[in-house]
Amino acid sequence: MKRDLEYCKNLIRSKLYSYSAKLAYLAADDDWISDKIQHVSELLKRAVELRENLIILIRGQPSSGKTYLVRSSMLNVLSNPRNSDKSNNSARTHFIELCAYDYKDDVKCLRDLLNQLEEIFGINRDPESYMMVSQIQTAILHCLKLLKRNGMYLIIVIDGFEVFTKGKYDCSSTTGSYSRRQGLLYFLSDSMQLKETCFTVIYVTSDLNCLDRLEKRVKSRFVYEPVYCFSDYDVTEYFNDNGESKKILDDCIVKIEKDKMASMALDSICGRDRNMMSIDVGIALLMMKENEFNVKEEGGKKYIHVPVKKKVPEEKFVFEHLNVPEHCIMVSLTRLHIRGVYPQTLNAVIDDLKQMVAQFPKERFALPNPEGLRRTFMELVNSGLVEWVNYTQNNIDNVKVQQSVNDPSGFGMPCRFPKYREYLQVDLKELLPTHLSQWLSMADRTL
Repeated sequence: MKRDLEYCKNLIRSKLYSYSAKLAYLAADDDWISDKIQHVSELLKRAVELRENLIILIRGQPSSGKTYLVRSSMLNVLSNPRNSDKSNNSARTHFIELCAYDYKDDVKCLRDLLNQLEEIFGINRDPESYMMVSQIQTAILHCLKLLKRNGMYLIIVIDGFEVFTKGKYDCSSTTGSYSRRQGLLYFLSDSMQLKETCFTVIYVTSDLNCLDRLEKRVKSRFVYEPVYCFSDYDVTEYFNDNGESKKILDDCIVKIEKDKMASMALDSICGRDRNMMSIDVGIALLMMKENEFNVKEEGGKKYIHVPVKKKVPEEKFVFEHLNVPEHCIMVSLTRLHIRGVYPQTLNAVIDDLKQMVAQFPKERFALPNPEGLRRTFMELVNSGLVEWVNYTQNNIDNVKVQQSVNDPSGFGMPCRFPKYREYLQVDLKELLPTHLSQWLSMADRTL
């Protein structure tokens, strides 16, 4: 049993990212994805043959097959005999894939890029050795020049391009933040202007507004080929009537409950899908204990039963996993509720945050954009942390709300934070920025 558990976990771990795109389920590609693969493959082959610098930006909704598109196109390019290491032709193609979500900032990503470039030349540098940003960039540029001198071509894929365009405290869709500079994007774009280099960078993102946040110095050098991905898949196509997957792993069938399948289909239709299958199936398999993991073998095939159940986590677990914009709203609502103002509106929250900025003027750039706050506020409402107040069902005395109750934007809708006392009891000093922690403690003294 233990051997089957570890064997299946290793299989799931290696395949998790591949099948999260969902197009890996299909035995044959659709017409639209085949056309996209052919188009991207032709762009890459032309760049390799002509030794040109190229930027390709692939955008599309989550789970639309962007990663599958890139990897399939790369297979077509690498399968070309002229680009193979076994060919007599000196032109060889190397492929480096980076995931932006795995790095704390762009400097860490630059360092990993340098390590992978040096591995091509057989250089083993200590990954823990300290290097300044200028030294990392100089070493990367030297490797890029050596690649061209030796007749080799490099293709860099950066998945999660939008991460390097957003600031640490940014929740807006149009503006970036000074907290994180776009050094990596500028360096790669600027390196393409040199005649001594020839390489391609493929950026993959699900954020359609990422280009609006580019700095001027980056945007002036960011000449790219756009590729759009879209997905019209139906989740039920990947499972049969018994809840068994048609194709995830070879000789392996994963089962899922029908009620969970219905919610997955609803999320895919509403555009809220965030790789539900990889989260609910793959990670569930990796995190399961031995006594919860059921493996049956029938007819030479392994059947894995995944009992996906929706569990409501504890308040502490929920509060610890909120981001900074969400904490801004929670802190303001808690402060207002402590004062006895109950219920509240988003406009009052924004006014309270403005008072916080007046108290801490150095943190004025850390205050999220009002429109970004509204989207974050609506996400909190959808998650159930913040509740709307229905005056027809809730009799609340001595409450006067000046804004309109039927406000479609959400700024003037009365709401409440029912668990604000539990929020105060959780130790959030390590999670909250200093100004938010102090702003909350000012009201906490009066409770």
